[in-house]
Amino acid sequence: MSLSKHSAQLAETNTEFLLSIHASQKNRAKTIPGYWWDINRQCWVYPKTASNYHKLINEFGNDLFGDLTIACPDKPVQDKLQFPSLSLFTFETVNVNERGRVIKRCQSQAQFFEEKLNDEVVLEMVLIPGGKFLMGSPESEDKRIDIERQHWVTVNSFWMSKYPITVTQWEAFFGYPKGSLNIKWNCYGDHCGDYPMRWVSWFQAVSFYKQLSQKTNRPYRLPTEAEWEYACRAGTRTPFHFGEAITTNLATYDGRSRYRHSELGIYHTEPSCVGRKPANAFGLHDMHGNVWEWCADYFDAKLNKDFPVEIVDFDEEVYSIRPIRGGSWYSSSRFCRSAYRDFAPPDDGDDKIGFRVVC
Repeated sequence: MSLSKHSAQLAETNTEFLLSIHASQKNRAKTIPGYWWDINRQCWVYPKTASNYHKLINEFGNDLFGDLTIACPDKPVQDKLQFPSLSLFTFETVNVNERGRVIKRCQSQAQFFEEKLNDEVVLEMVLIPGGKFLMGSPESEDKRIDIERQHWVTVNSFWMSKYPITVTQWEAFFGYPKGSLNIKWNCYGDHCGDYPMRWVSWFQAVSFYKQLSQKTNRPYRLPTEAEWEYACRAGTRTPFHFGEAITTNLATYDGRSRYRHSELGIYHTEPSCVGRKPANAFGLHDMHGNVWEWCADYFDAKLNKDFPVEIVDFDEEVYSIRPIRGGSWYSSSRFCRSAYRDFAPPDDGDDKIGFRVVC
């Protein structure tokens, strides 16, 4: 939630907590225009509190509380939430050479739980263990862009949906997509329910996870950009989690476009059913191609600082461009890279954008 939604709480908040807000938000403030104004505005509503706040800031400086991040839990998220019974699943991962040919296959396991959406539909949530990773791409990576500058980011453990949200999972909350939330919809084939849900704006994705949170009493949300890339890479530093190349045997994208020495493939005219392509080392499918995926953040083209990822509730009512990641069935290979960053207006839903959830 935005600070503006907590005015009543701030009225009763002591100076120490306001200082912790200041410290925890200082990295974001450097890259989001007007961010300090949003924070300070809440303090000035209460002159006494604001006076103490600015007095101590002036006396001790911005680093009074170091890099304290009040919105980022210290312990793994699974220690703080109540979950259904946890299970292990086994899956195969592949590694490819620069032509996209498989050179190694491995069997892996990951922990997951099933979220029951109704009597017949479940949502599989996979554990993403926390860690530190190098976000972005090296200057030597083919087809990279300037806004992929590398920087270290620390991510705490979280759970992520195994696949993009499907038509069937959407129906569990909103009914048949054609009549829900003014979403345009075209579906082909006999397995429509297994297709990733498309034509979903950022605001509509927010509506989904809010209802899911209310139903389950768990804090579902969209992933941040850093969480998304961390989950996609699954410990790799190559352009794709498969390795140095991508083919249409590995992901659903426009196979007429080569990535370096990779082989040409299928020209897709629609997405694929989820889970048909190999998983990454975390057990996630369809992180490259199929549909772009919304992220929670405000899009920041200069995101290149080394700091822990902050799990904040971005104001869901603010009209600001939002990140999309992963590429789609319509995308060239270069746009499906782990580091590639793009964005869209939050009310822009088209047949190439979907989403997945985390908690």
